[in-house]
Amino acid sequence: MSTTNSNIYPVILQWMDDAACKNKTSLFFPALAERPQTRKKRETEAKLICSRCPVMIQCRDHARNTREYGVWGGESDIDRELLGYPLPTIYVARSRKARRLEVNSDHSQN
Repeated sequence: MSTTNSNIYPVILQWMDDAACKNKTSLFFPALAERPQTRKKRETEAKLICSRCPVMIQCRDHARNTREYGVWGGESDIDRELLGYPLPTIYVARSRKARRLEVNSDHSQN
């Protein structure tokens, strides 16, 4: 049985039925007030799952085109922002300065 109902979701999202992340959403979306170290570990685990996913490209393209937050198609929302894609709507209220500090902190720890 399909988990996406074509009466509700457009046909274009039916690729989600084949996603390797199905039923593992806690790895792909941050908890409220998640610590940076916890986020990095969670995103690393999520990206590993993405790397083996048969629909990674469709997932990544969907996130880039719809301003999703969290890890989609092997990219975090910060990864997509660094590539020039708009911030997810959920972050609009966060200050740009705080986001830059977060990004700089992530990259200096690599």
